[in-house]
Amino acid sequence: MRREQSLSTNQLFQTTRPLTGLFAGALTIVGFNLYGSIEILTFITAICFAGITGNIMLANDLYDRKNDVRKGKTLAAENPRKLFIFWMVFNASLVAGLAVISVQDFNLALFCVVVWLVVLLYSLTRRMVVINNLIVAVCSAAPILCGAVHMGVVDERSLRIAISIFSIIFARELFKDIEDVGSDVGYKSTIPTYI
Repeated sequence: MRREQSLSTNQLFQTTRPLTGLFAGALTIVGFNLYGSIEILTFITAICFAGITGNIMLANDLYDRKNDVRKGKTLAAENPRKLFIFWMVFNASLVAGLAVISVQDFNLALFCVVVWLVVLLYSLTRRMVVINNLIVAVCSAAPILCGAVHMGVVDERSLRIAISIFSIIFARELFKDIEDVGSDVGYKSTIPTYI
């Protein structure tokens, strides 16, 4: 068995796809702002949603590590134990952040947890055509709805933005599946692997 390499803090941080997390955090703030509600809870929720996004990225890398080697992505395959430990610590910090949110707004914390759990199912749906694309698109649009969940009412603007983000991410996922068709055949069922 090959020995795991030493990973820097930056390498661990990069496994979370920080720009994607930043996008989720920014959407959360915009979602609250649509309701004129910018408070400390807004920023805690934004940090948690950014963390949930990064956590999911890392979990997916760990789950798909053997197949990702076919794409030239070897970090998770070469360092599964270290990344798993990092992921578990990450989970603990997210649970702590969600506990803080639940003290202020239980429904908002529950919404975040449901999104987190649903997207973690993404890796398990690799054999279900289109389902994984729908999961990613729906959950990518979810942060914009945090303000609606907190306020207990859905504004037409937040719904329009959510639908736009859903559509863009869904299309992006289909294009990504086209790029990955060579490595997905036999591993993941996508529209391109069928066609």
